[in-house]
Amino acid sequence: MFRAITLAATFWLMLILLPAAVQAQSEQQGIFVLKEAKEIQYKARSREDSEKALRKYEEALRIFERAGSQKGRYVVLNNIAWVYRDCAQYRKALEYYDKALEIVRKVGDIQSQAGILNNIASVYSYWVQYPKALEYCEKSLAITRRIGDTRQEGVALNNIGLVYKSWGQYPQAMEYCEKSLAIRQKLGDVKGESVALNNIGLVYKSWGQYPQAMEYYEKGLAIQKKIGVPSDGTEDSIGNMYVSTGDMQRAELLLKKPDRGASLGRLALSKSDFNEARTQYERVRSSAYHCSRRVFGSAPV
Repeated sequence: MFRAITLAATFWLMLILLPAAVQAQSEQQGIFVLKEAKEIQYKARSREDSEKALRKYEEALRIFERAGSQKGRYVVLNNIAWVYRDCAQYRKALEYYDKALEIVRKVGDIQSQAGILNNIASVYSYWVQYPKALEYCEKSLAITRRIGDTRQEGVALNNIGLVYKSWGQYPQAMEYCEKSLAIRQKLGDVKGESVALNNIGLVYKSWGQYPQAMEYYEKGLAIQKKIGVPSDGTEDSIGNMYVSTGDMQRAELLLKKPDRGASLGRLALSKSDFNEARTQYERVRSSAYHCSRRVFGSAPV
């Protein structure tokens, strides 16, 4: 009798635990596929690569939906939106960001709400709808301040500055970028400090104040070299600054690299080397990869 009760108890325990075990296994599978999709996205050099990443993300999304993983779903939806945004498919990007935002609001994940609102702002900024971009940036900033997330507050301030920069309102852009820099320095966020310095340089460059732009670019580059993070973007910006000021010798030292097609084309044009310029611009065009790797502070999860 005791053995029969024990077997029955074991049977019912298995019925209770088995679904949880299957769900956990399914979630792990989803995480694995998600990781594959992110690797494809980060290495993407063509629209075909981006489409391949989207197919992987859709596969991960189906797995997380079957597993009932809300977090897995909103992470994938956010990243799908990121791909569409970078490929200038802004309506599709907003569609997926809205789906992700609906989930994080439902589960009460306040911090992720701030991040997705920021990402929505980035779509409107690239779509040249600056008032809408500022509206979502301000919503993100309000949340970061309400929950006391100072690091993300610095990101939100930076993004407001970049919207104003794109809008051509440079004094306001400088105000917010400098607030972002102050927060990064206060937190000891050295990498974030380098980003803020480069963005101040970007504002000065767009404003036509080249000496100040160069000063901040070089400060940002020095930090990147010191902590060992990629500095290609900053070197490209400095190289283009040298082209703008006519210092071709220094420009060539920074820009003579295989992956600098557009900048090399501009350098060649400045030297009246039209054949080389055509070659470089054709190389950029033939890649068919128009997806943007921009400085607005948003990213895949």
